[in-house]
Order: sequence, then C-alpha cells, then structure tokens
Amino acid sequence: MGKGAAQGEGAVRSGREGSGKRTAGRWIQGDETAEALAETPAKRSVRHAFPPAPFPAPPRAPPPPDRGARPTLARARVAAGRPRAAMHAVWPHSRAVKVVAITGGTHGNEVNGAALARHLLRHPELAARGSFETKVLFSNLGAIERNVRYIDEDLNRCFYKKDLADRSRQSAEARRARELDAALGPKGSAAPVADLIIDLHNTTANCGVALMMPPQDELCHSIGAHLCAHDPSVRVVNFTAGKEDYPMLPTIARHGMTFEVGAVAWGCLDGALFQQSLTLLMHALDYVEAHNRAVLAGDSSAWDKRSIPVYDAVRTVDYPRYDENVSSCPGVQALIAATIHPAIRGKDFVPLRRGDPVFLTMEGETIGFDAGAAEEETETCYAFFIDEAAYYEKGIAFMIAHQSKQTVRVVSEVTVSEQSAKRPKYG
Repeated sequence: MGKGAAQGEGAVRSGREGSGKRTAGRWIQGDETAEALAETPAKRSVRHAFPPAPFPAPPRAPPPPDRGARPTLARARVAAGRPRAAMHAVWPHSRAVKVVAITGGTHGNEVNGAALARHLLRHPELAARGSFETKVLFSNLGAIERNVRYIDEDLNRCFYKKDLADRSRQSAEARRARELDAALGPKGSAAPVADLIIDLHNTTANCGVALMMPPQDELCHSIGAHLCAHDPSVRVVNFTAGKEDYPMLPTIARHGMTFEVGAVAWGCLDGALFQQSLTLLMHALDYVEAHNRAVLAGDSSAWDKRSIPVYDAVRTVDYPRYDENVSSCPGVQALIAATIHPAIRGKDFVPLRRGDPVFLTMEGETIGFDAGAAEEETETCYAFFIDEAAYYEKGIAFMIAHQSKQTVRVVSEVTVSEQSAKRPKYG
C-alpha cells in the first residue's frame, strides 16, 4: 500500500486471518442521485494513524512484534488444514467476505462518522471478528482537520471510474480518491482489496438512519434487512436505478453502503445517534460473520427469503429561484426565492401528495408539491434529505423516493457477538 493510502488507516485483524432560472412559482428538477467472529484480543493488532483536531488523539498502541509477512485468510485456512473458500461469481451465497473497510470523515465536518472511526481505532476489539479482516480509515484527513466538508471538491463525488483514471485531476480530493481506490479497490476489479465498505456519514436532514446502497447490491440489502430487524427505525434507500456508475466512495469495493444519520449539525456530535450507529455497526459485522460461516459450511439452507420496504431514489427537487441575477448578493443562496415549508421541515420519508405544501416564498406564498399526473397515479412520493445544508450548492431542496418491497435472502441465524451483546439499546 502506498504511503498516502496508509495515512488515516487502521486495520483490525483476526488471528487466523436541474439548473434553469424560474420565478418562485414552481420547483426545478435536478439529476443528483442520493449520496450515493470471535478471536482473542491478544491475537489482534491495529495500526493507528490519527488526524489532528477537532479530535484529541489517543495514545498510540505499541507496534505489534514483527512476525514476517502477514498471512492471508486463505493461507491461514490452508495452514490449518481447511480448504480455501470457493470464489464464485454469485453473491451473497457462494463467496466469503475477506475484508471489510469502515471509513469515516469522507466529509470532514460530519463529525459523527469520523468520531466513530476513531472510536473503533481506540477499541479495535469492537470491530474484530474471526473470519474476516476489518480496516478502519479516515477518508479525508485535510477536511477533518479544518472541520469543513471538503478542501477543493466533494470527495464523495470523485469515484466515477473515468475520474479515477484521469490523472489530470489534481484537486486534494481527486488525489485522495485515487489513494483510497488503490487501498481498497481498484474499482471494477475482479479482486478488489475490500469486499465491503461501510462509509459513515451524518446529515443535517432528519433522516434517522438511512442505509444508502446500489439497487443491485444483494449483500448490502441482506445486511440492511438484518439491521431493520434489530432497529425498525432503519430505512434502506437505493441509489437512483439505471446508472452505469456511481461516484460514491463505497462503490470502489465489491459491495458498499453509506450510513446516513441525522439530523446532526455540521461540526457537532450527537450522542444518541453516535451510539445507535455504533450498535448497528456491531450487528452488521455480526451478520458478515454469520454470512461467512454459512458460505464456508456450504449450507444453502442457511438463507431465508425476506421482504423488506425499500425507498428507491428517483429524482431531486430544487428550490424555487428568482429570474434576475442579484449581483449585489453573491452565493448559492442568492437566487433562492422560497424556503422549505414548515409543514414538511424535519419530516423526511413522510408521504407527499399533490398540492401538499413544500415551499414558502419570501412573500409568504405557499407552493404545493407537483407530483406529476403519471407519478401520482402509480406511485406515492416520499421526500428525504429535506433542506440538507450541503445540497444548497448542488441545487437540491430535497430528494424524492418511491417505496417498494424487495425480496432479499438473509442468513436466518446470526449469533450476536459479545461486542454487540454489551451494547445498550438506542434509537
């Protein structure tokens, strides 16, 4: 791994291994998609690399003794007389997960995610399971240090394959994206380093815990179904369907999801949401462990079919805009002609009907929701990421999702680890 990729990383190891101008009379659509087992502690090691402020750095752990080249999971199985795990193309039932990466601080002012990553580095036993390696990384160290969303551009929009291949892109985030791709990908590879990435975010919108994932990712939907069973407030949200590629960090691995947790203000920690997220992370790792045990046992009967509600992101809605260019008031908010209506503020994932109030103009006029005749006849609309602060610059007032039922295969028996059993209940 290159020097740059190693910065901000720790690894927990098992011993075995829409843009037109318009008056305040209507909203404008855009095309922005939704962002996207048991081992003894003595046999685990962790590499620490901590970012500077806003978090105080914990004391460094002493380096582990040099035992030569790190054994891989497959080598450890062979050494123990066990066969290598079958590597087939069909997920989730025929391939074991070897590496899980947990990333925090992709947006530097989303402090809950970075704090969760730091907590796991301070307490590596929480993330350690017996059948796979867990890597913990800080995604955007420069933004974390400055307590800003990004330095030059949004890191979580830098992971299109074409952009990763474009060496002329030299922003701080473009360079970091290539480092992360080298450390955890490469994206689109038949054998990426990470089988699963869980990227930890928070949002200023009142989304609760929303698990964002590609619509075709069966393993992540299985994990999502498991987490919904533990915590009914969890929602599974699919990225917009029909895309050949997504620009979000988790997509560089074979599988990936984003924990979007809110509402949390920029630069702030929310204790209850922090604890709820940590508990869900523990259960997610337990599920991966159960998945691996079922795969390695060759037990196809270990999976049950389960139907879960899924929100499918379909489009975005921009704020109403003034026609004129207000040159005396620069900034992305200059032409916004209406705010989010109080009737929907803080009510993410509540159904919207045609005519429901969604905007309130500066003159006090209420603007109703326009679902479109065809959409209203066939689908119920749900608004989410309502008034997300980071999306003002992207021309997004909220996103629209349709709800559907999705059948997923879930490991029927998941052993609750000691780490999860000790977790208090939150949410």
